[in-house]
Amino acid sequence: MLRPVYQEMILPNLAYIGGPAEVSYWLQLKGLFDRLQVPFSALMPRNFGLVINKTVARKLNKLCLPVGDYFLDEVQLKRNYIACAVPEPVQVDEKELIDQAFERLLTKAVRLDKTLEGFVGAERQRTLNILEM
Repeated sequence: MLRPVYQEMILPNLAYIGGPAEVSYWLQLKGLFDRLQVPFSALMPRNFGLVINKTVARKLNKLCLPVGDYFLDEVQLKRNYIACAVPEPVQVDEKELIDQAFERLLTKAVRLDKTLEGFVGAERQRTLNILEM
């Protein structure tokens, strides 16, 4: 626990550049540095790069998404993929058919076991939420 403090006392750094785990580790030590009155180095996240080989590049090209889209948040990435992959969006009448199918499934599930009602209801809502994306 004291190794980083000792290290900074002997050879002080202006900044510490590290990966996510290293920066997180050093942030845990901030209170210790303050308590011992040792100057705390500035923390800087390391830059990252990604090398894509030919096989992965071919697979990514099949997804019909530009490379920049892979850095979007998950919901926006899914929306962009669906817009690209599905030429026409799911229609309201199709959602109603899916809802009716879940209603029939719920009736059968409750007859079989009353405890399945919550599970089927949750799956129904999850499916309808996915269609809304």
